Amino acid sequence: MTSIRYKLPMLTLMLLAGVYSFAQDASGNSQTSSTHTTTTTAAPDTTTMWYTSPWVWVIGGVVLLIILIAAFSGKNKSTSEVTRTTRVTTEVKND
Repeated sequence: MTSIRYKLPMLTLMLLAGVYSFAQDASGNSQTSSTHTTTTTAAPDTTTMWYTSPWVWVIGGVVLLIILIAAFSGKNKSTSEVTRTTRVTTEVKND
């Protein structure tokens, strides 16, 4: 019961914090008039990130596959054999 008393207020607090953070205006100043608008246009992004290229993923997959094969196919080169000899003696005394 203690965990419910703790979890429910925390869940409510987190949800309200999320709603409050998304409810903020984009300009950061709520005193601006609605007649003042600015329009910006951005140039198209011509650069691509290195991780969006398919050849990077192919090479990464091949390297990962080689590492996994090397790790799991390593043969046990240590072929030592352990032998154990046990001797049981039973002594019976007749009184």
